[in-house]
Parts: sequence; structure tokens; C-alpha cells
Amino acid sequence: MPNVFAAIAPDAGPIGANLLSACKPGSVAVTSIQGSVDPLSPIDGGQVGGAMIASAVQSMQLWAATDGCSATPTITHPTPAVNDGTNVDVYTFAGCRAGTDVIYYVVEGMGHAWPPYISASVSVTGPNSANINATDVFWNFFSTHSRASMLQQTQE
Repeated sequence: MPNVFAAIAPDAGPIGANLLSACKPGSVAVTSIQGSVDPLSPIDGGQVGGAMIASAVQSMQLWAATDGCSATPTITHPTPAVNDGTNVDVYTFAGCRAGTDVIYYVVEGMGHAWPPYISASVSVTGPNSANINATDVFWNFFSTHSRASMLQQTQE
């Protein structure tokens, strides 16, 4: 729904594997955070409950292709702020259509979480990370990918 949303930000939200070939989304800016040891949304995809989910890489590639980005991301590794057994890899796809970007954060060593907040059910969801703040990441992304900023970039 690119006519409604300028950007989306799924947290541990890979696309359903059955939708990979059938899904034809409109161009929209995308950022996402995924834990590498997420027991509920495995980073490599697979069976979750009664559904098959795509891997984080397949989800990234779908959005990069949809937004006309390069197929190969630049991967950066910010220095961890704390030593909690996690680190962040940032996958940034270049050359996207005006007003769109595709940026994925893969948190090595993190489970199914909203970082940096520790869940009461960590035994089910896995560890969290204090090396990224999902609220800040998503807010910063949304603040630079509004309908107004999209219109301005397409007019330039």
C-alpha cells in the first residue's frame, strides 16, 4: 500500500515463503531488525507454527528488488556499545528509487526481542541486545521517510 505508507519497519518480520513469488508490493521504504538466534522467526526461514517463512536474506532481496535497489548490500559492523554477547550488522542497499531505502539490521546473538528491552519470557524468546534500540532506529527511519519527504525527493 505505497499510496498509504511511505515506509514500513517490521521487527523480526520475514515474509511468508509462499508469498515470495506471488507478492508484488509497491515501492516503499523498508527497515527491519532481526535477531540471528530468534527461535520464533528463524533468520534462515523455515517452518513456524503452520506456516513457512522466508529467510531474512530472501525478505531483504524482495524489498531491494521492489525498490529498484542494487542486489548486493553494503554490510557495516558498528562497534558494540556494550559487551553483552551481541553485535549488529547493517545491510544497506544502494541505488533505490527516490524516497525509498532498504536497510536491515541483523543482531548477532539476539533472539525474538524489541531491543534493548528485556522480555519477561526470555526463556522462550531468547536473549536481547543493548547494542541497538529498535524504537530509535524505527523512529529515525520514519522521520526521514514521510509522505512529504518522498514527494520532495521524487520532484528533485
